[in-house]
Amino acid sequence: MAIVVRFVDRDGYVKERFLDLVHVKDSTALTLKNEILSSLSFHKLDVHDIRGQGYDGATPQSITRCQLFEISNLADIGELRSGRGANQLKSLQRPGDTRWSSHYQSICSLLRLYGPAIIVLCDIAINGSTSSQKGDASFALTQLMSFDFVIVMHLMRKIMKKTDKLCQAFQRKSQDIVNALDLVSTTKTLIQNLRDQGWESLLNKVVSYCEGNNIEVPEMSRSYKDVIRSRSKEDNVNVEHHYRVDVFFAAIDSQLQELNSRFNESVTELLQLSVALDPKRPFNKTDICKLAKKFYPLDFTEQENHQIKNELQHY
Repeated sequence: MAIVVRFVDRDGYVKERFLDLVHVKDSTALTLKNEILSSLSFHKLDVHDIRGQGYDGATPQSITRCQLFEISNLADIGELRSGRGANQLKSLQRPGDTRWSSHYQSICSLLRLYGPAIIVLCDIAINGSTSSQKGDASFALTQLMSFDFVIVMHLMRKIMKKTDKLCQAFQRKSQDIVNALDLVSTTKTLIQNLRDQGWESLLNKVVSYCEGNNIEVPEMSRSYKDVIRSRSKEDNVNVEHHYRVDVFFAAIDSQLQELNSRFNESVTELLQLSVALDPKRPFNKTDICKLAKKFYPLDFTEQENHQIKNELQHY
């Protein structure tokens, strides 16, 4: 492993120098971390003075001393998977505007690196270069350390896990309509099953996650109005009811409504019949006739529909 350092000299110029070439027995995150620290120690370089910058998405965005040890601990207990070649630490992934699946990957990466993210934000909130940077980090830290954020993060991961396959199918250049429609049907079923049976498991997972990260968990039997000190809720609505109905059910129902709106019975039937026009699939004259008669009534007269039926027999 080649180690190169970039530094600012006494005159304020940024310089880069080759430091060391060390043998590593493997390329796991923990081994690389130990060898780096050993080399820095040999050259009397204090790890407290180091800041990291990543450009290719293979390293965390900011590596302070605390974060370095946090990541090594995650690697030790197996909570942090390595990338290709078993030597790439996962970074927080930014969701893309046009790649729907990237949002699912972004949430998954945040769940894996939640601890290091908290440590980095704490460091910026205290040692940030500007008051604005400190304020932004402090606000983000408050949000990340709230029960509301954690339950929404876990809920969106569960929902996107159900819809990810469908998202990937629709983003392929070559569309398999039949397969896509099957995925629409199964996705609706999976989301409905999540709504009917997923609340208890979600709540238990969120509570366990909060306890493991020292996040306060509200008492579920308490009045939600008392917890948030608001008069917008009725007196008989407790905390558990709010998160189950106003968050869990509401989020899932919006997904089901969106799927049902975009893929109603009429749209689904149109797509299914359109498959009959695919030359790679078995010829189905009945579907072609039905497609013309039901969905293009202004383009074909009754007489032309009969002619189409007769003409298709030649194919």
